[in-house]
Amino acid sequence: MERMTCNAIVWQENGVYFSECAELGITGYGFSVSDAVEDLKRAIKEYFADDGGKRAADGFDEMFTDGQTRFFKA
Repeated sequence: MERMTCNAIVWQENGVYFSECAELGITGYGFSVSDAVEDLKRAIKEYFADDGGKRAADGFDEMFTDGQTRFFKA
């Protein structure tokens, strides 16, 4: 199975945190960094689930196990 690396970009605007996986064109949001990342994870899982099994989400949680959160304020 081919593996894909996805990067989560998180930024804040007017008290709301936004997250984006540019590789997949998927976004999330929340009122904290962790909420925004969790919402992005949920959206990515839905993206893979909605394709009828064409794209596999095996090992999905491994993408988020490095424990590094980088926050860039615009």
